[in-house]
Amino acid sequence: MIDYKSLLERLRTSQWTIFVAMVVALTLKSTFWHAQLFMDWDIRLHHIIYSSLWLSIGVLACRKRPWWSLVIFLIVSAWMFSCFVYYKVWGVMVTMDEVRNLGNLKGFESSIFADWKWDMLLWLALPDALYIALLCWMRPAKKSRWLHAVAVLVITILLFPLHQWSYHKIKLPELQSYNPYEPGLKHFWFDHQILIDPTFKFYWDAKMTFLSQTATYWEIPYAHQYGIVDYGFSMMLFDHYYRGFEAEVVDEPVVMSEEEEQLVSELYNPDNEEFTPERSLVLILVESFESWVIDAKGKDGTWVMPNLHRFMEENNTFYAPNLQSMIKRGGSSDGQLMVVTGLAPVDLGVAVTMFGDQPFPNYAHFYPNSRTLNPSPGVWRQPVMNPNYGIKELEESDSIMGSDPGLFHRMNSVDLDSVSFTLLITVSTHVPFENADNVAYEIDPAVPEKLARYMKCFHYLDEHLGTFINRMKDSPELRNCDIVITADHSILFDKEIEELNGYAQQSGMMAADKRTGQVPLIMYSPTLTESKRCDEQCYQIDVYPSILGLIGCKNPKWKGVGMNLLDTVPRRVDFEQANRISDKLIRSRYFSTH
Repeated sequence: MIDYKSLLERLRTSQWTIFVAMVVALTLKSTFWHAQLFMDWDIRLHHIIYSSLWLSIGVLACRKRPWWSLVIFLIVSAWMFSCFVYYKVWGVMVTMDEVRNLGNLKGFESSIFADWKWDMLLWLALPDALYIALLCWMRPAKKSRWLHAVAVLVITILLFPLHQWSYHKIKLPELQSYNPYEPGLKHFWFDHQILIDPTFKFYWDAKMTFLSQTATYWEIPYAHQYGIVDYGFSMMLFDHYYRGFEAEVVDEPVVMSEEEEQLVSELYNPDNEEFTPERSLVLILVESFESWVIDAKGKDGTWVMPNLHRFMEENNTFYAPNLQSMIKRGGSSDGQLMVVTGLAPVDLGVAVTMFGDQPFPNYAHFYPNSRTLNPSPGVWRQPVMNPNYGIKELEESDSIMGSDPGLFHRMNSVDLDSVSFTLLITVSTHVPFENADNVAYEIDPAVPEKLARYMKCFHYLDEHLGTFINRMKDSPELRNCDIVITADHSILFDKEIEELNGYAQQSGMMAADKRTGQVPLIMYSPTLTESKRCDEQCYQIDVYPSILGLIGCKNPKWKGVGMNLLDTVPRRVDFEQANRISDKLIRSRYFSTH
């Protein structure tokens, strides 16, 4: 007959009970996380269990009640929560870049809590509560159970081949051609095999694919297939190899073809440098500014951006609504790079991080005074990049930090009579569009929630932008300025685009299917004799040469890889050439020696 009392007492004093409970609790947490985020139960449970086993091994070596294991639960919960909300806000998983940059957010911290819901704590904390209850009930033996710990470690190691087999057996369709030992690798996929196989070879094309991986290619599919805990380990190991490959890319010799060298010689003429601007230039770089919002209207039929509309109606302006956003891994810093230097972003890595230690071509150096009004100190590597962009002064005061009202208040005090260049970077339209909560402007209830918040933030931006552009009526010095308004990048993901298109078709708001993902370029100058609109497909690289044309610089040292949209000269460099040549110019540090 079974002695239940004795069996219960054995379970209560056995560290194996705690070990199994910890594995179960961590498995439940990962499973709940998966179901909540991806809204499906397509879960490779053995992968989640495998990760939980690794995290739980140490609990068997505890001499007393293993309360320290709750630290593991706390860390895992923080990791799950941050990945969950980051995915909701950005559509991507947390990477090591985000982890390293947490201390530099300076105003973007609220993005972490953009989709905060109290029920998030329930599915994260329920397994923890059950585990804590078990710890309170347990009475483990006082002696260490090293033998048990070693046994579980051996078992886990023996499970490794099974884990690897399932890893290769169950793969996404686009990755089925994966073979780590063959050159000519087209689909590189992260693999734990790196950990145990020192002969693992990375071929150059594998490195290229590896470096250009984004969340779309491996982070989201990996977390979906192998669990969020497993993804955490993989992310750190991925980053280790990424950094090594990044160093190789930085040091890789850059060779241009004869055709490319000829094209560069046409774009760069070191003898043509002298130019003195006659007017001040104000460049307003608006965060996440998509062209369609300019023509969007609220519930009462008024413009979302009435001040900008009035500015364009009352003054001769140039307007190009269809600039293709061209940012890559550098995000917003790539946007700034393009409009200030006339170069496209590098193909691999982040230009300002990997290649920012060099002077870049620019128009800022033409001006005796130049400044950047930066509301987010530490972001975009501004202290390093501004001197290399030819900008003499960087303002990052508390009065403008994270504040469009503060930014435009400071802009309204800038002396524009003295010829100068001012770069103004706005932030109010940055996700999670938190300023929408304080905007009374009403949006049609049929507009999807995220898009409605986005539109409200642009109404908020327009209100403060209006304090600057409305000065033109009473300010001769402002009327005598060159003013450029453009974007660092677009913002909408596929899901939002589909929602916008659906609403646009029903409401007749605009041809959103042709405008999403496009950023605007609006330029004003007292020299413009008429308003002009260019509806052709253009690119962000066209902003730089267009600004040169606006300020009257006809023969610059560096013409940029785009085209002057104010001119009738046809495009001399196509899209692919622009990307390829820019990449080689930046990586070779061409402008440091020319």
